[in-house]
Amino acid sequence: MCKYKFRRQFLRTAVPLLLTVSMMLTGCGQTGNSDSLVRPILPDNSPDSSTVSSGEKLPDPVTIVVEDDSTPPAEGMVRSRLTNEWVDADVAATRPIAVMIPNEASAIPQYSLSDASIIYEANVENRMTRMMAIYEDWQ
Repeated sequence: MCKYKFRRQFLRTAVPLLLTVSMMLTGCGQTGNSDSLVRPILPDNSPDSSTVSSGEKLPDPVTIVVEDDSTPPAEGMVRSRLTNEWVDADVAATRPIAVMIPNEASAIPQYSLSDASIIYEANVENRMTRMMAIYEDWQ
């Protein structure tokens, strides 16, 4: 009986200690220089571009195209307060409505969700969720 008590006590203290030491040693066991693994991508005209070997070619810089959306696409259109998209002025003047929709297998299919301006999904209980669809152009 005493022999088993000693063995149980030894396992409770020695095993966590050995696991901790082995994890520390494996984390500190990195050797070599890791500078060759990570190199910054620099443009060709940068002063440090000479560090890149002549055989490697850097990618061309990416050109970002920005569209001018400050003018409305048609006469009488204004920005939506909800989505910042261009909408008719009468749609922007109406008050949006919110509809709560159950999101469970017995409530499927949900209709007209694609017409909503914004959809929120919120937890109700455990894994049950409900969706709140906000319609700006509900008429």
